[in-house]
Amino acid sequence: MAHTCPEGYMPLGDAFQEALSVLESRDSVLRLIAEAKTEDESDQLFINLDVLGRRIERLMRDALADG
Repeated sequence: MAHTCPEGYMPLGDAFQEALSVLESRDSVLRLIAEAKTEDESDQLFINLDVLGRRIERLMRDALADG
C-alpha cells in the first residue's frame, strides 16, 4: 500500500535523502576549513557549516513531526 502525504509535506525517506545530499556539502565545507588560510575565513566557514547542520536538523524534525 502506497503512503501519501498531505500537500506541502515531505515523506521521511525523502527528507532523509535530501539531508544526505546536504551532508555532501558539509564534507566540502570541512575540507575548506582545514585549508583556510586566515582565521576570518575559517570563522565564516564554521558559520556556513552551522547553517548546513541546522538545515539537516530542520528537515528531519519536520518530517518526523508530520509523520
